Amino acid sequence: MWLQVEGFVDKVRRWWHSYYSEGTPSFVLASKLRTLKANLKMSNKEVVGNVEQQKKSLWEELQALESERNCEQSFSRKNEVVLELERVLLLEEISWRQKSRVLWLKEGDQCTSFLDNSHRRNNAIELLKADNSVLSSPDEIHEHAVQFYSSLLTETVDWRPKLDGLFFDSLDSVSANWIERPFEEDEMYQVVCGMRRDKTPGHDGYTMAFCQDCWEIGRVEVMEVFHEFYDYQKFEKSLNATFISLIPKRLGASELKDFRPISLVSGIYKIISKVLANCMSTVMEKIISKSQNAFARGRKIIDSVLMQMSV
Repeated sequence: MWLQVEGFVDKVRRWWHSYYSEGTPSFVLASKLRTLKANLKMSNKEVVGNVEQQKKSLWEELQALESERNCEQSFSRKNEVVLELERVLLLEEISWRQKSRVLWLKEGDQCTSFLDNSHRRNNAIELLKADNSVLSSPDEIHEHAVQFYSSLLTETVDWRPKLDGLFFDSLDSVSANWIERPFEEDEMYQVVCGMRRDKTPGHDGYTMAFCQDCWEIGRVEVMEVFHEFYDYQKFEKSLNATFISLIPKRLGASELKDFRPISLVSGIYKIISKVLANCMSTVMEKIISKSQNAFARGRKIIDSVLMQMSV
């Protein structure tokens, strides 16, 4: 919704260049993003509240104009009010659509009641079955979920098989040097522009729409983080923090096994992951055996079936 507000990007630019922080590039970026988030939260209260007030005021003015005798002046003002009201309603609708995470609705449908109900449904886990008991308290549900996924995602095996005796294909020197080259700004920007704008953000709260529209503002800091990652293979831990959201696999889900955990990562982590994936995708077919069908462009599972039938 913020991106539809006139002057928003300029406001972000002024805020961003006013921040000062010392440390590694990733620490500086994380610090600036946290400070910007605090400013955006304060601004959001003003914008959202202002939208409600503007909508009410415009409706009242429009009703008053409708009751007046038609004249050229009132007709002109009525058109202005209608256009302004449409803009305010669009801001309200975008806000509800983002909260609901319904991506198939287009801006302009104005289904705010549907979006409100969808938001409530998607965020409500009213009870969970655990062993022979039913948990209904938010604290009990939270504790059970943490224990369940901590146990599920924790590695308990302290032994791993050794693969020293196996032969694997390796990259030639040209390909190896290419994938080890420093990151370039153009490939960063192409990745950012190629991502869906309204996908659910991570803990930082920044959508790809924000990253795309404000790329010029923070691109220097982002590139410095990539250079840090290239040189030291690590970056600020907070940029790698992950939220786990539980998505029901079916209606009436009541046990944790009925939910699909989805990891919500930060915007910078998404960009780094996508850049690395794009880079590796260009050489994967050179190191994957021809008898394998996964991870190589142009190969399909049906290829093995057809090969077996032809033998």
